Amino acid sequence: MRALSAPPSYVKNVNAAAHAAKVGPPPIDCVAEPGYTCRMAILLELPPTLEGTLQRQAEFRGVPVAQFTAKWIEQHFPAAQPRTLTAEQIEERFQRGMKIVKACQALPRLDGRTADEIIGYDSYGLPA
Repeated sequence: MRALSAPPSYVKNVNAAAHAAKVGPPPIDCVAEPGYTCRMAILLELPPTLEGTLQRQAEFRGVPVAQFTAKWIEQHFPAAQPRTLTAEQIEERFQRGMKIVKACQALPRLDGRTADEIIGYDSYGLPA
């Protein structure tokens, strides 16, 4: 169920602040209103054994399961950092690619026809 930051347009004469207090903070894709912190919820279907392990570990540490899980994900999957390649790495990758191109060019030609002859075109110049 999607939380609303204001009453839906079809609800009349409703105190917007009271309504927002009932349904909670707005979803992440909303425009944050004063006093709100946009949050994102992720629904995961976990195997029961993993879910139990997460709950036990969170209880052991005295933190909510969501907080423990988020911290664990941050620790084990750090944000991807853009890689900068050196000139030598770029040249080495280029040479590897050229080696593949040359190996493909060296393969024997199994059909002597041109690409146009293989595809075949109709009277309108479209592939047949």
